[in-house]
Amino acid sequence: MKRREFLIVTAGATAGLPIIGRGATPCPPPSFGTGSQTVNTACSSSAGALYSTNFPATENPISEGGRWLGGKTNGTVFKDVRTTAGRAFASGINDNYDDSLAILNQPNIPANQYVEVVIYREPGYTAPSSHEVELLLRGNITANSAPLYEILMPFGGTMGQIAYQSGPIGGFDILNPAGPGYSPLKTGDVVRAQIIGSNITVYVNGNVGMTVTDSRLTSGKPGMGFFVRPGGVPENFCISSWKCGAAT
Repeated sequence: MKRREFLIVTAGATAGLPIIGRGATPCPPPSFGTGSQTVNTACSSSAGALYSTNFPATENPISEGGRWLGGKTNGTVFKDVRTTAGRAFASGINDNYDDSLAILNQPNIPANQYVEVVIYREPGYTAPSSHEVELLLRGNITANSAPLYEILMPFGGTMGQIAYQSGPIGGFDILNPAGPGYSPLKTGDVVRAQIIGSNITVYVNGNVGMTVTDSRLTSGKPGMGFFVRPGGVPENFCISSWKCGAAT
């Protein structure tokens, strides 16, 4: 979806939707399949989050009861996102800009929004030329089109990229964020991207890593994405949880 051979830049570096969780009080989707039957569950929302999941099921593509739009399923020319229990990752290897994409399929998402993920990185894994975790803001997916803001977090970089995607595959602008950057991501790191008005800010473990301003997308929904060059292993650099909410 954008220039993929990263230049490693050293820096001076609303409520009421169900919550899925695997913490002290797990909360699965209201219904999910278990082979030959469907199980219905009771869920309550948690303060601050519009939707949250730790990916309790194995799905290809991710659905969680129809709560996600997929890059291939709905966008045709992109790829979908896969899950195994406790992890979400790319459904395949990329030769083109056909990122694995998933956008939350829920109504009433505020334009000022955030996405927050927890990183998973397999011990000893070395990525090829490019392996990215992506946080998506103000996105949508329809046939042959995925307009969105994309925050790219590379496997080994100290500064990622933020891109505006106009819709068609390959239709992107790199927005060249400012900021101090961050250390190479590892298991347990918390990455949060938010947009308020035209201002996008990315935090890693609570610290500002990147900022940029762009006003071309004024609405849309949050999501996640992945990009893996040949030689990479999709599930070795991915995310173990995802949540979104209103940004203030």
